[in-house]
Amino acid sequence: MIIIPRKDELPEIESALEEYVKLKKTIQNSQDWLKEIEPKAINEALTILETGNSLNNKGKMVYRGNGLKLVLGARKKYPTDKDDPELERLSQQIQLSELAEIRKNSSQLNQITEKIEELRSQISELEQQQEELKQTPYIISLKSKYNERRDKGMYQEPYLIVYQS
Repeated sequence: MIIIPRKDELPEIESALEEYVKLKKTIQNSQDWLKEIEPKAINEALTILETGNSLNNKGKMVYRGNGLKLVLGARKKYPTDKDDPELERLSQQIQLSELAEIRKNSSQLNQITEKIEELRSQISELEQQQEELKQTPYIISLKSKYNERRDKGMYQEPYLIVYQS
């Protein structure tokens, strides 16, 4: 079991960097341990729910203690084409059928693509006109002053990057 000490329980360490690195390592070890024990905890939670011993009316809370509550959730997972040969076969059929339709309707598809590009160009021109109508020399001057002021106040905030060796 990995125990993460509270801030007031930390021993005196000569270097704040050393303390930082030790805590980072403890956090990483805890995350690794969580990944390892999670399947067992999920199985235990499933057993609690199967036996009808949940801790709330909705039937999903499986643990309460140490100021924490654990609720068992579920997310949908789907098989991939690699996992299911039938899905892979259907996926290939879809691709082949789509390619056949693209070939069959290529002239119409090209016309549609050209129309889309033409409309995109028109939209771009309209957006530019819209922006021009929103601007005045005064607003442009204010934006310039804003950016200059912001740039003058720029500073760099240091942070630590931890690499595991």
